[in-house]
Amino acid sequence: GRHPRAPGVCCARREANVRVLCGLDLRTDGHRELFAQSARFATLAGARLDVMYAAGSTEAEVSQWRFALDELLAKVPEAARGEAFAASGDPVSLLLERAPKYQTLIVGSRPPGGLERLLLGPIAIRILRRAPCPVFVPRVGGETLPEVPIRRLLLGVDLHGPGQPWLINEAATWAQRFS
Repeated sequence: GRHPRAPGVCCARREANVRVLCGLDLRTDGHRELFAQSARFATLAGARLDVMYAAGSTEAEVSQWRFALDELLAKVPEAARGEAFAASGDPVSLLLERAPKYQTLIVGSRPPGGLERLLLGPIAIRILRRAPCPVFVPRVGGETLPEVPIRRLLLGVDLHGPGQPWLINEAATWAQRFS
């Protein structure tokens, strides 16, 4: 049987226009696996997947990265295929600037270089702390998302922290998207 819903939790069935944004670092070896995980996530959730890469300083570099993103997106089923964005600038700032338009962000996790680690910390952690929406950080090099529909989600909640009603509602909404 199903567990009763928490008081006040309202879940809508799969709504139209669910959008997911994946931030990729095309310079790393793990970007293809992260992209594959993101495409699977979007497909299972009935969402459209947009991808973004932020780096490079010249128009030619940005154009080159945009072309690479378009090639990746061409592999996604048409129903889940979104847009590609390439930009020059700080990836954290640019992803967070776009975040309010999305139901979730997907980012990878890799150890940053020495100076970056000391000054800023990993990009995934900086995004997790400031994102206005849920953030999915799949394990690259680990298990992939299943080929069958996701049946259960695990939600960790700090009972003494802020935002429990929002978090529970958000988790319930995602559970409905995957059902």
